[in-house]
Amino acid sequence: MLTYLFMTYNKNKGSSHRHNPTEESLENLIKDALSKSLCTGIAAAVSMDGKLFWSHCSGFTAREEPAAAQSIENHDQASKVVIAPIDAETRFDVASMTKPLSTSLLILKALQAGALDLKDPLGKYLPELNYKTGQIPILALLTHTSGLPAIPALHSLFPDSERLDRNMAFEKLFSIEPEFAIGRHVVYSCTGYIFLGVLLERISGMLLGELFQKEIGTPLGLGQASFAESIGTSGEPKPLGNAVATEYCPWRHRRIQGQVHDESSYCLGGHSGNAGLFLSLNDAMAMGNFIMQEGAFNGNQILKPEIIQLLWREYTPGLEERRSLGFKLHDSATIDGPLWPPQSFGHTGFVGTSIFFEPQRRIFSILLTNRVYFGREQTTDSIFAFRREFHSRVWRAFAE
Repeated sequence: MLTYLFMTYNKNKGSSHRHNPTEESLENLIKDALSKSLCTGIAAAVSMDGKLFWSHCSGFTAREEPAAAQSIENHDQASKVVIAPIDAETRFDVASMTKPLSTSLLILKALQAGALDLKDPLGKYLPELNYKTGQIPILALLTHTSGLPAIPALHSLFPDSERLDRNMAFEKLFSIEPEFAIGRHVVYSCTGYIFLGVLLERISGMLLGELFQKEIGTPLGLGQASFAESIGTSGEPKPLGNAVATEYCPWRHRRIQGQVHDESSYCLGGHSGNAGLFLSLNDAMAMGNFIMQEGAFNGNQILKPEIIQLLWREYTPGLEERRSLGFKLHDSATIDGPLWPPQSFGHTGFVGTSIFFEPQRRIFSILLTNRVYFGREQTTDSIFAFRREFHSRVWRAFAE
């Protein structure tokens, strides 16, 4: 029987310490979430002005399954999961946090290099698109105002999850048309970000994960950050090691570990603009500091301040949500909780991840979990409440 491992790092020393009541409040919240089977592992941190203020890693990459659950999964050797303690180098599938932390940043890199303009229509780079979709400007895709549907359901093409065809998935994707006029509404769209990923691959001549490593991973020294290492002969993403497990997937006939949880990204070999990025806590911290330092890293200005600041500039005044180029800006319904100020911005991931920033204080908080491990439906309400409470306690502890 496994017992949960709790590790807390000092603001400056990186070692165990007796901490103040507000820090203990955060750790008790995490301990309670693990004890109630919200997830099997959690990694979290807070940084302000480029300095680590608090971090905490708890739990394991998976849990020993009861005999009944094992009987469901034992028919497939690939269902065997690796159980290891969570630490700051453990990889988490960050799901939709891929959108701002990879896709939006890569679009901004291309913008800075003069390779595209945000007003450019998608069809300029993907001429095989249908007319309506080809007219959508890059800006509308980034702000979720394109009119495209939320999910393309690419996995519906493939009854066998081990016989995939990326080109066939692209054919279905390219046939999708907007459901309402461009710029009229904010409707969160994974489909739009998948198109952005395809655009980036087209102009770079590289797989999205390769482009990420070249433009972001290597310059920032990210040790564990990765999309799928490769795409297998049957089209499936090659699993990454040192990763938390997520959900048992009946379509794939196994519990997922080291492969992207999102079905559409999986159909694209794990290289997709909507999901597919894996990050460790250390990697997420480096990326957060890069954003809060306005595009600078170790003295190098990788993105100009006026370019990276577009990540927290509002582009959708008067519409249903306050959106920037990838992030959601704070409002009454934002998961960061009511305490964070209006200039705050952030993003969540379906598997249970989130990151929130406040640019004036240069503070951000990260929460990485695998909440879908026990089933996506079972934890939908509890992860919403947990994330909101976690980020609210962060603000009380470190920003008030």
